[in-house]
Amino acid sequence: MNKSHENIELQQTSNKVLVSNPILLNEVDIGEEVLGRKQCLLQISSLCVSKVKALYLVGMGGIDKTIIAKAALNDVKHMYDASCFIECDEINNDCYKIACQILEQLKVETKPKDLNEAQEKLKSFVIKKKVIIVLDNLKNQSQIEDVVAMDDLFAMNGNTLIVTTRDWKVLEYCGNKFCKVNVEELDEKTSWRLFITHSCGSQDKLLDELVEVSKKIIKVCNGLPLSFKVIGAYLKEKKRLRYWERAFQRLKRERELDGDEKNSHYKLWNILRISFDNLRVEEKKIFLEICCFFSNDVYLQGMLKERALPIWFNIEEKRMEDVEYSLNRLVNQSSIKIDKDGIIKVHNVMM
Repeated sequence: MNKSHENIELQQTSNKVLVSNPILLNEVDIGEEVLGRKQCLLQISSLCVSKVKALYLVGMGGIDKTIIAKAALNDVKHMYDASCFIECDEINNDCYKIACQILEQLKVETKPKDLNEAQEKLKSFVIKKKVIIVLDNLKNQSQIEDVVAMDDLFAMNGNTLIVTTRDWKVLEYCGNKFCKVNVEELDEKTSWRLFITHSCGSQDKLLDELVEVSKKIIKVCNGLPLSFKVIGAYLKEKKRLRYWERAFQRLKRERELDGDEKNSHYKLWNILRISFDNLRVEEKKIFLEICCFFSNDVYLQGMLKERALPIWFNIEEKRMEDVEYSLNRLVNQSSIKIDKDGIIKVHNVMM
């Protein structure tokens, strides 16, 4: 790992926030949408106070990266002359459109004629002003470099770039110092609060007969915020036990929920499938094999990476380096994890 890369692991169960420049967040800014993320927001705020040049939030789909980025921007933008939040997916990753949106949010009135003019306008602005730019769901580093050169962006002391991505290698070749923030799953207590908020509104409105099935649903969702919001919204108007049991069984079997999914604000299965669809053919094959043969549900002790690699090598008749490269790509894109003991893991909702 590049020595210029500062990896910041955020553990949701920790009671301490290790920051060099403590900063207080207003409680009113921490609503249900960022429930359980106060520590993460404190960390990001402190990094901005420390004038970090670039930081990126990495994690699987539905883990709250976008929500955290928006909340963090709202909390720190008063420290900058100008700020912007760009949803890259909404504009099909078109660099000219990205540049135009940045300029518009930075309140640069004249619209550029082409990408070159947009780049010049942005360069002129970021050199003179202290700005914070958030790029949400970035796919590759060229989306940054083709809009504004990193050297230009960081020429002004105090400018900050925040990126959300599923693939931490997006900024692998960034020459400037940057910080990686791993967005982890919610702990059990916060998961319970989030699920109850979206399914019942409050703890006292949860019927006694629904408590046990609620615990089962929370366990199978395994700390993924989006899943609590989706299943909670689906069950909000359903008070009978049979509906909750049916939803739990469908979650276990990964079948679609009943009802009109087109009008659902959160489309769990479509969002999670993005991670899979973006994989290459060989990566998809390895991912499916992990889910079918190497997951904890099938192989109780878990499969070690060291044991799995020779199996794929012998079956696929490929070079070991190629197989390991595909496996590492799955890790980088947050599709799987390899824990400290070298065991391959997949998030329950992805399986």
